[in-house]
Amino acid sequence: MTGDADVLLTNYDTNQINRLWRNNGNGTFTDISVGSGFDYKDQSTGAAWADYDNDGDLDCSITTYGFSHRDRLMRNDGNGVFVDVAIALGVHDPTGWGYQPGWFDYDNDGDVDLYYANDNFFGGTGNKLYRNNGNGSFTDVSVASGANLAMSAMGLAFGDYDHDLDLDIYISNIMTGNRLLRNNADGTFTEVAAASGVAVNQICWSVDFVDMDHDTWEDIFAAAFGNTMQDPDGTPDFVFENMHDGTFMDVSAASNADNGGVTYASAWGDYDTDGDLDLVITNYWDADPSDLPNALYRNEAISPGNPSDSWLQVELIGTVSNRDAVGARVTVEIPGATLIREQQSGTGYLSSSQHALHFGLGSATEVSTLTVRWPAGGVQTLTNVAGGQKITIVEGGSADVAPVAAAQQLFVSPNPFRGSTEIRLASALAGGAQIRICDASGRAVRSLEAGQSTTWDGRADGGAQAPAGIYYIRLESNGRLIETRKVTLVN
Repeated sequence: MTGDADVLLTNYDTNQINRLWRNNGNGTFTDISVGSGFDYKDQSTGAAWADYDNDGDLDCSITTYGFSHRDRLMRNDGNGVFVDVAIALGVHDPTGWGYQPGWFDYDNDGDVDLYYANDNFFGGTGNKLYRNNGNGSFTDVSVASGANLAMSAMGLAFGDYDHDLDLDIYISNIMTGNRLLRNNADGTFTEVAAASGVAVNQICWSVDFVDMDHDTWEDIFAAAFGNTMQDPDGTPDFVFENMHDGTFMDVSAASNADNGGVTYASAWGDYDTDGDLDLVITNYWDADPSDLPNALYRNEAISPGNPSDSWLQVELIGTVSNRDAVGARVTVEIPGATLIREQQSGTGYLSSSQHALHFGLGSATEVSTLTVRWPAGGVQTLTNVAGGQKITIVEGGSADVAPVAAAQQLFVSPNPFRGSTEIRLASALAGGAQIRICDASGRAVRSLEAGQSTTWDGRADGGAQAPAGIYYIRLESNGRLIETRKVTLVN
């Protein structure tokens, strides 16, 4: 709840427990696995976080692979202690051979529902969908919804690929083909992968919905493994462009992201802060030392040095809801389209993309209305939000608008630091530039006049030593936020 990201490592080795590391906020972690509830030994695979009971903290679903290996739902009871309630709530699925869980609000009722991607290759159950009843219980709607696909499911992606304001599901599979479940908005799904051109018919693992080209329509990435589990040939990864009519075009080769390695995991994030989402993948085949290495692909939807207003990124911070705002729904309205994104933590396959929600705006340069539906039930609305920027919205508060600069202005070194750190500007700013230093909750700690080089001595206004932790250094000019950098103070 402090804003620091903790680490959960699931363990497939039945001789080893899962590991949970608490972030101390000073660049170090503490292993709190023993006694946390995660310290069981089983064939754990994927994990996904969400606040299913809306008590303000994040719970965790973990899938388990193999005969008589059941799934877990770890309810967060606070203070680093979790209790497995999967059996009590009927979401343990002991014969599912689960690979990846995922949380999403498929029925648009404001709470997160749970989906399991199960490998049916060995005769286990098909995929499972559990509807959240909003009172801490679940109902198995797998069959009634049509989401109970019998397949060798590995990875999951949730997105509104058809612009009808509900979340659809893309699921990786073996050679019999990936599946695309179109949400019918009545509690049911229709499988349309082949008709939409995204069946692939190769072994695939991680999958993602992402608007790669900022045309407002979510495209698809599929990490390909090969033709057989015994001897994968490193089939190139697949990139599908959304054609706006329910179908997709294979643009893998043209995208240059058709990596030919044995790819398992994928994640998207704006690593170079230019406004488009970049891609990182992991390759691994232990039987072939010549397999390609991991790869990072820079998205050139926005060319370097040529800033664009065709996008918006939204960072959410919960106060009443869970701090990471997992389960929050953001809706943006632009001329001719209404778009939704949902805050998630853990999909794809053993992966998770950047926290800030990303919207391509097409030809629009402004969002007329932006609405946040928070997990706790509150709603916030912003109007006339300019594109080409990243904004932070605090639950119950105001939006903090932070445009991404055409070129990085703010540099901080050393980081992490003890004693003092230097804050440098790439160039002088017109007008009265200031440095404002805030803690992880957003509270202002120190204000400094911004020069080409400014030193922060780790102290708050008034001279008191600031406690160790994460801080945000904000460069402001004439009341406008120019750029933010995160820094860690170690005492």
